[in-house]
Amino acid sequence: MLASILLSTTNAWADARAEARRHFRNGMQLVKEGKVEEGAEELLTAYDLLPHPNVLYNVARAYGNDGNYLQALLYYEQYLKAKPTDEERVRPIVNRIRDRLRKQTYAAFVQEGAPPTAAPPPSEGEAPLIAPATAAPTPVAQQSITVTDEVLKVIQESAEQFSEIAAATKSDQLKDRADTLDELARTLSVPTAAPKQAPKTSTSKPIPGAQSDQDQLKVEGDVSEEDIYAERVVSASRIAESPLDAPNSITVVTAQDIRLTGLTNVADLLRRVAGIEVMTLTGGTTEVSIRGLNQRMSNKVLVLVNGRSVYLDFLGATLWSMLPVSVEEIERIEIIRGPASALYGADAFTGVINILLREPGKGSSHLVGSAGQGNSVRSAALFTGNNGRLSYRFGSGYAEADRYSLTVDPERVDIAPTDINPNRGHRSRWFNSELSLNLKKGYAIGAGTAAQSGEFSFLAPGRLRDLYAQDFVFAQSHINLSTPFGLTLRTFWNFFRTDIKNPISAPGSIPLDTKNIDSQVVDAEIEYNRGFDLIVPHALSFGAGFRYKSIEWTWLDDNHEENHYSLYIQDMMKIGDRFRFIASVRMDDNPLLSGPQFSPRGALVIRLDKTSAVRLGVGTAFRSPTFLESYLDNEIPTPVRGITAHGKGNTSLNPEEILSSEIGYTMQGDYLALETNLYYNQITNLISLNQSEFYGLENNPGFSDSVDAFPIAYLQYANETAEYRQLGGEFGIKAYPISGLDLYLNVSYHDTSPEEGTESLGLTAKDQRTSQYKLNLGVQYRSRFGIDAAIDGHWVSDQYWVEPVPSAESASGFERFELTNYLLLNARVGYRLFDENLELGLVGTNLLDRQSRQHPFGERLNRRILATAMLRF
Repeated sequence: MLASILLSTTNAWADARAEARRHFRNGMQLVKEGKVEEGAEELLTAYDLLPHPNVLYNVARAYGNDGNYLQALLYYEQYLKAKPTDEERVRPIVNRIRDRLRKQTYAAFVQEGAPPTAAPPPSEGEAPLIAPATAAPTPVAQQSITVTDEVLKVIQESAEQFSEIAAATKSDQLKDRADTLDELARTLSVPTAAPKQAPKTSTSKPIPGAQSDQDQLKVEGDVSEEDIYAERVVSASRIAESPLDAPNSITVVTAQDIRLTGLTNVADLLRRVAGIEVMTLTGGTTEVSIRGLNQRMSNKVLVLVNGRSVYLDFLGATLWSMLPVSVEEIERIEIIRGPASALYGADAFTGVINILLREPGKGSSHLVGSAGQGNSVRSAALFTGNNGRLSYRFGSGYAEADRYSLTVDPERVDIAPTDINPNRGHRSRWFNSELSLNLKKGYAIGAGTAAQSGEFSFLAPGRLRDLYAQDFVFAQSHINLSTPFGLTLRTFWNFFRTDIKNPISAPGSIPLDTKNIDSQVVDAEIEYNRGFDLIVPHALSFGAGFRYKSIEWTWLDDNHEENHYSLYIQDMMKIGDRFRFIASVRMDDNPLLSGPQFSPRGALVIRLDKTSAVRLGVGTAFRSPTFLESYLDNEIPTPVRGITAHGKGNTSLNPEEILSSEIGYTMQGDYLALETNLYYNQITNLISLNQSEFYGLENNPGFSDSVDAFPIAYLQYANETAEYRQLGGEFGIKAYPISGLDLYLNVSYHDTSPEEGTESLGLTAKDQRTSQYKLNLGVQYRSRFGIDAAIDGHWVSDQYWVEPVPSAESASGFERFELTNYLLLNARVGYRLFDENLELGLVGTNLLDRQSRQHPFGERLNRRILATAMLRF
């Protein structure tokens, strides 16, 4: 029976957290009712679904309080393998239990008349009782306090069975379990002949050395069910909290969502989130916006990796193709919808996307490979582990794929020859590493570095079109220190370098090629969090930051450097059991702006019960002008040879501003989760390259030798006079009707309309580049016998884009383009085998093969099928 229970494979369901939370709560309730065995089974089912060391602690505590010290010892030892922060408190408990078990075994031999050859050895300084194992033992029927010959024989036979099966299947997991049982049998053995039958015990004549009910080792713990499986997010308030308490609407894409979809582009994973706009433009570029304001080189969303920015400051945009991480390394992605400048400053205009990677030493190492249509090839490796107090994670990979469709026919005689492969969408290789050193007394140091190099196609902004980044390098290095009293120090360095080429340049046209774009950022921040009581409980956070940024680029008037400074403070007040009020404000100092920028935010969260809450919030945000918008000084091509327009930056720009108000409802139950949001935004001072003026005789710069053309006009970045109103809503539902099945559906509505100052907009007043309606729905299923399946559907309504299109008559003309609605269907089927150490899959994207565009100048997307494999070790 013991072997059959321990042999059961670990099962992870479609929504592991919800399933685990349900079993955990049931288990805790059964333990409270005195049904320890049933409760332990429920708790360990939760552990199998989503391992967490605190579950093992609760199981050990339950067995210890019930007097079953053999089982308590097993689970305490398993708990200690995770190196918890309270190891120094738990270790003496383990030693006392081990010592008591040996005394009980010794006393049993004395009572039966067997002459012992030695007294039970002392527990001080002993090695741990059991060997490391990859999963928790499953509870068996509660044993008698006395460890008899029959008990030892059962344990030894089970160990032999596991050893044979492990050798046949080459399963490290089963080998660890065999070693665990073998070590347990040897440790509990007494070096003398044991009685053939278990001694009879009597409550009137207790075994010498055994505990009475009044003398049991009861261990009081501080672990609660909310501490273990209640979901936690860190991006909304920069501290760990329940999504129910967050001041913004927030959605989490989990590691399980990522694995089951089979998608390997981080941006594509975000389509399933309500209110997120995702556009695939080329085989190397995807753009992401939140609640409208779609554009090429999207610059209104702050993208972070483990809290560190990865956007390019000189553009304000994130190039998703250059992120030096693989999706298999991601623990979760937190998406904040709504302004977040009150904590993150400039560029958190419409929201924040925080990509959180697995902690060093957590999870398994793996190798990944995939290949399929579009000459798609990808491989990745991850190595993670621990060495004492040092944890590490090293990852690397390679990926390439073709474009979805060619921008122009490479055989056209009016296109200048180039060394760029016209079919290639992207090609890259990356490396990343992270080390974490846990010092004594709660101090910890983390450090790491990551880099990616390669090439990719992208759509440039404004009047430019398809360009190609060649020999790019993006690197980031960081170091941070955390303390037990709430003080955190962080700093990181970003480096980006690339050459830009124009793959569709006509002979004699204005050259757009540029070499050695060089951008660097140094960011440092100090943060302090403290809780205290003053009339009501408070959670106070405040911090200060410095950001240095530099750029070398021939498109600008000169090389530039800027120093930015920031301060923020936030107070979260808990008023009774139901009300939480969050107030925060941040000050940013930008050298190009006339004064400091203040970004306040306030939110009231009303807890209706333990699983639901209503949120009311008001906040502001801003986006500061980029290097490109401030210092542009370059020629812009026109359809007429010998004629050009001059692009100019503007150092007098005002920051873009948004004022947002929102009301939301969130419910997270064991079988159902709901989310509803309504929002209203007012936007002013949008920046665009639309201000144009023809040169006159008095200010004409004359013939330009550098480009062999006459500039007849200039285009300059300027703040729009129009004010915009945004109105929208989102509704989402997730259901977990049975074990292994996860269903989700969300719909969203959005409208952006100009209100004041529309006379200057012209045709752009009819722009509706964000679909008014979007629908996402999907199913995920993970079976007991190893088969996984997932299907995701994404539908958007019509869009109307107004884009600049230079003509022979005007360098500043516009044209309106219609994009009809489209349905995108992705699916994956997978199979887990060899104790889940090998996973095979088949992934299909755009299965309906509707070759639609997601931008008027984007490529037509086609269907792609890929085969994937992952080996864990």
